[in-house]
Amino acid sequence: RRDDLERPIEWFVAAIEFYNKQAMDLAEQAAGQAHRNALAELANQGMDENVDLGAVSDEEGQIDEEWAAYFAANPDKTVPMDDLGGYSYSDLNMLAELRLLRSEYEMGVVDIKRGARFVQGRGREYQWEDNELVDTEDDEYPVSADGGENGLPIELRIKLGQFRLLLGNEDVAKTHIDALHTLDTAAYEDLYTDVAETYAEVGHVELAIDIYEQLIAHPETNQPSVWERLAKCYRDQGDLSKACRFALDVVQADPSDIDMRLWLGEVYEDMGNVDLAYKMISDVEEIQQAEGIRETDRESQILDARRATAYASRRRKNADEERHRYLASMRSAEVVFKKLDLLWQRIENGDTRAMSEYYESAMPMYNDWRHTRAFYPSERQRPFRRYRTVIQTNLENDAQEGEVVEAAASAASGQAAVQRQMDRMRRRLSRKQSKPTSSSTEPHTQLAPPTTFRGILFTRWLDMFLMLGKCMAHTQYGPDALSMLDTVFQSNVFLHDTKSKRMLKLVMMAISIHCSLYDHLYELTRWWCGSRPNTSGVYKIFAYAMAGSSAATSMLTSSNVYKFVRRQLDFINEMYYDRAHVVHPINIALRPFAETEDDSRTVVVDGPNTRQLTKSDLAALHSVAAHVMLVAPTIATSIVQYTMALSLCPNDASVALHLAAAYLHQASRRAEHAPRSVVLQAMTYIERYAELRSMQETKARGTSGHVVVTQEIAYNFGRAFHFLGMLGLACEYYERVFELPVSMTAVADKEASDLRCEAAYNLASIYISSGSMMRAKALLLTHCSI
Repeated sequence: RRDDLERPIEWFVAAIEFYNKQAMDLAEQAAGQAHRNALAELANQGMDENVDLGAVSDEEGQIDEEWAAYFAANPDKTVPMDDLGGYSYSDLNMLAELRLLRSEYEMGVVDIKRGARFVQGRGREYQWEDNELVDTEDDEYPVSADGGENGLPIELRIKLGQFRLLLGNEDVAKTHIDALHTLDTAAYEDLYTDVAETYAEVGHVELAIDIYEQLIAHPETNQPSVWERLAKCYRDQGDLSKACRFALDVVQADPSDIDMRLWLGEVYEDMGNVDLAYKMISDVEEIQQAEGIRETDRESQILDARRATAYASRRRKNADEERHRYLASMRSAEVVFKKLDLLWQRIENGDTRAMSEYYESAMPMYNDWRHTRAFYPSERQRPFRRYRTVIQTNLENDAQEGEVVEAAASAASGQAAVQRQMDRMRRRLSRKQSKPTSSSTEPHTQLAPPTTFRGILFTRWLDMFLMLGKCMAHTQYGPDALSMLDTVFQSNVFLHDTKSKRMLKLVMMAISIHCSLYDHLYELTRWWCGSRPNTSGVYKIFAYAMAGSSAATSMLTSSNVYKFVRRQLDFINEMYYDRAHVVHPINIALRPFAETEDDSRTVVVDGPNTRQLTKSDLAALHSVAAHVMLVAPTIATSIVQYTMALSLCPNDASVALHLAAAYLHQASRRAEHAPRSVVLQAMTYIERYAELRSMQETKARGTSGHVVVTQEIAYNFGRAFHFLGMLGLACEYYERVFELPVSMTAVADKEASDLRCEAAYNLASIYISSGSMMRAKALLLTHCSI
């Protein structure tokens, strides 16, 4: 079956293993025979009286003596497969072709390297196996004039270059492909064409055009197949006039060519020439009528009725095969996605086996996505418009319109797809011809690009990628999960969709936190700050990510973070503090508690060239800057930043607590001349924090008129006194934590908000330092034991 490419690949791979095992066994037998012959010779000379002479005359004695001596001297060699009459370079070339058709580029590289090693009789050179993919320079098969000991035939050399080009290793790919340019163009036309198609697929259209121009310069290779490919390259390059010229040459060479006329009509449509586009549709209808094809029986008669050139017939056959293969891939993708949907609930329940199974099933789908060059154009900012081939675009459009079943039934001829393509073109041209009036309610829009891949909606693909990232993170593949999601993010399907981009970045942040990948976490938070600059939520994400652990906090001291925060502050200084359109100036002095009100949403910047900024946005930036400077440490500067943040949002309890912590650190410095005054300021802001937190708890619990004190408030008072060395007061507040309720405003998980364990640990450390070991042990057993 044409769509069943997996089975012949399995046959080829099995043949490699079978013949290589034979070659290795025969080499080992020959080496053993040589060893026995050597022992026999030594025994005959009387040098070893304990040699067993009976082993020399067994059935192994039939091995050729020259082979025996050769393999004894070269233990890493095997019998060349040509001598066995088995696997050959031509079989390996066919396997590489199948890998290209299935977009299995990494496996193609492995097959060529390993298969050529076996064919050359180097099957026991195991040192190459672990580096078959890591060796991106392909040092095992160097390019040389004479080919060398490990030389490859030019066909396999070019296939290896194609695989490297498709995998992004362009320098080494060029090294392999350059060997082709020394050979005759006419004699190796198929290889030149394959290289040009690969260049076009990866976005190097100018290199593909150079090769096609080289082909049409020779009379033997100047033919319509090259003109057609050259026309498509010029269209991808944006040179529609040259694309039209070569496409016209193709349709003139074959007056009954329907496919190329429709393609030329699309080019005319891109040029805005509606009349010539309609003419192409009319020409196609005239060809169909002249061949006696009727609407009711078009699909069954088209292959016999269309009288075409040999080239057009071959191209239609190839198109039918491509359509058949693509429909098979759509059916396979649907089966895989149904399986993944069944695994979804098991994964949500924490089934690790389901995660591994999901990973095994989803990775081939991810590889299929990342190897689709339409999603990764050379111009990254170019949004997704269509697939590279007309057949794929038409089938995906059919999938959007719910006509996949009909398309599958008519895949033998493809005429139903041609008819749908004509209908879609008519609709687009009619929209371009119609001029909207003021009374018209129908918008004048272009036909939307495909929203499916392999018949599956892009939204389902995105959900699959997100779940795959989760499974990889839970199975210790965190860096690979981030790499996978970043590759998906870079595809032009999602790169220009704001919602999808943010979803991918959020999941990547979650994976970075889960796997403790703080370098990646920093880059992700920087992306958020660039994507939504000067937004309080983004700055809070940045602060949370960078304070999630000691390893992450250490990154706050890096020069990159400091420079980034400094640039953000300079922007705020320019847009807020130094501009005349500020709503009201900054007030550093803290207002009395009774006069405060929640005005954090007040707009303070509303300039013509920037979005609106609120007090909350500015306060969040000042808090981030203060965190960076506190860790640096430049404590005096951090106090200024915290004070500015609190003056903008006086009802933010967390800022008041951080400001108190900064004053405590300032008081502990030896250079501080008035530490008691600084401690008094710190306790003032801790009291401010406690009042604000109590008000929030009262509101959350709906108990107006009653002061609510929670574990969090008592614990932070205890920490402050503990830091100052006032252990009596610290013990008193730590002990109150065991009696007070859990905060209702911290997080949704009440167990995570319970601070009794932390309070018990700190209190036990005080008991241990004072010699009360039994009390500390009892406390730890009660609250800190699992």
